[in-house]
Amino acid sequence: MGFGVELKKHGAEWIGQCSFHEDKTPSLVVSPKTNLWHCLGKCNVGGSTIDWVMKTKG
Repeated sequence: MGFGVELKKHGAEWIGQCSFHEDKTPSLVVSPKTNLWHCLGKCNVGGSTIDWVMKTKG
């Protein structure tokens, strides 16, 4: 995934701290099966890998 997000395996998915808001506990979920990501925290955003690049690069 890159962009400095450290992901850890959690069942079939990967979790990490969201880089789009202050996050002290992992709220970012990445699903390799669907190739989608979603923040379950404050910002509540998600999408495809294209959406990730667009959001991080502006």
